[in-house]
Amino acid sequence: MILNLTQHAATPDQKLAGVVDLPENERKILEGLLTFSSLPTNSKMFATACEIASFAKKYEVFQALIGGAPWFMSMLETVLLSFQVQPLYSFSIRESAEKVNPDGSVVKSNVFRHVGFIEVKPRSYYRSPSHWPVTIDVENRRVHPKAQEALAAYRAKKAAEKEKDL
Repeated sequence: MILNLTQHAATPDQKLAGVVDLPENERKILEGLLTFSSLPTNSKMFATACEIASFAKKYEVFQALIGGAPWFMSMLETVLLSFQVQPLYSFSIRESAEKVNPDGSVVKSNVFRHVGFIEVKPRSYYRSPSHWPVTIDVENRRVHPKAQEALAAYRAKKAAEKEKDL
């Protein structure tokens, strides 16, 4: 079970993937916690993150769907991880559709479809070079040759796309 700790109700696709919403009364409390009406201090964010994480402990879950103000998510991630709860972000794709009205105007609509989760790992996970997506020689400030090749190929592709658009 993945507990939904966002301000939004889980979508049907998310529910199929195991996301469960809080009961309505607790969801209202969560919405209030996730809404900051003034500039919060670090101690206020920490206390709020602890209150939110307490929902995960109450329902004895090991994973929680999170989302909201980017400046608060890092704190919430850290507190959830300290509670032994893995934070998850929803990954969705945007499907756009355009409809031409009889008067010639165009209405564009976007539908976001849930396709999976992004798992947040503890900071310590990234201390081991075996988990790094590229190898970096920190002492000499050099990137592994394979990473340099990948970066060069990416830049060449982007340059070709830009030139094609001109």
